[in-house]
Amino acid sequence: MKFDPNQHLHLGYYENNVDLEAVAYKIQNENKWVVFLDNEQDTTLVKKILDKYDFHEKYGYKIFTVDADDLSYEVGSKLFEEWLKLTFRTLTRSKQRIFYLVFQNNFLTNTTSDGNPFFTIAGRSV
Repeated sequence: MKFDPNQHLHLGYYENNVDLEAVAYKIQNENKWVVFLDNEQDTTLVKKILDKYDFHEKYGYKIFTVDADDLSYEVGSKLFEEWLKLTFRTLTRSKQRIFYLVFQNNFLTNTTSDGNPFFTIAGRSV
């Protein structure tokens, strides 16, 4: 797999106290993009499932591909968001149920005014 040295696209998800980025690289002479999650950022939120993905020393975790000649930031980021939501559903179905909101390197737990926890991002049970 050889990437076009002139085409790559930074994708981001910056909602719900989550700050994650991925990079899409266009395969040379093909209408296909490969999206990698950079492992140099805080991947705590998705770390539990990353071992299911191929790791490439230079690029990070290969999380999905897109069949397209051209890829816009809007479309790429929407696909990245959909991948994250699918990942959260996978984590929520696991046997462990500890809920986290992750922002950078911090774990944050939200509670309602009566002290009961509520969660908006992802779950895993204990």
